[in-house]
Amino acid sequence: MGNGFTYVARDTFISAFFSGAPTIPTPLYLGLFSTANGTFEPSDELSDAPIDGYSRVIFTFDLQNPVGSNNVQAVSLDDMSWTLGACTVSSFGLFDASTVGNLWYWGDFDTPVTVADGDEVTITAGTLIIGHG
Repeated sequence: MGNGFTYVARDTFISAFFSGAPTIPTPLYLGLFSTANGTFEPSDELSDAPIDGYSRVIFTFDLQNPVGSNNVQAVSLDDMSWTLGACTVSSFGLFDASTVGNLWYWGDFDTPVTVADGDEVTITAGTLIIGHG
């Protein structure tokens, strides 16, 4: 299982280090991938296949600092659902646009999900927790 910030996010934070607070794009959009994305490239996004019923969704989140941790986490606030064509969903990415745009962060799900044609895939509020470190 992997995760990481992309060069876009890294460069933004490095620039902010020297000039002030970073500007995080709003809204952020959640995209789904068909393979683990350790290359930091959005080449396996479901829209590239294309998979019926897929589009990025707005990712609303709350920043939390878990007890006993120095790391801040982004916790999803809303359910996110898709009714998809047949595919496998194994990872996700956060983008700054609903199509094309820049990939800011990627991560693998604990367990890939095999989706049959017409199945609904739902990420329930509070279950997608993004942290780093």
